[in-house]
Amino acid sequence: MTPVSKSEHSASLTVAGVTISLHLPGMYAFSPFVGRLRDRIGHVPAAAAGQAVFLISTLLSGPGHESVAMVTSGPSLLGLGWS
Repeated sequence: MTPVSKSEHSASLTVAGVTISLHLPGMYAFSPFVGRLRDRIGHVPAAAAGQAVFLISTLLSGPGHESVAMVTSGPSLLGLGWS
């Protein structure tokens, strides 16, 4: 969805590629650290923290569709919250 959204708002395909390139490590590269954090603080607080990250991601991605920085950081945080 990101490349389509970016092209509708006159962003280059490079920006879409960078966005996806930041989103994927958020999903997978940080999972060992998130797992250790979950073990340390418990599954309920970790899930609440993940939901907070999702909320911040939504707040950055939704209204900031004209800002490349906001739309790039939103999906990056989305990946982190997913992990």
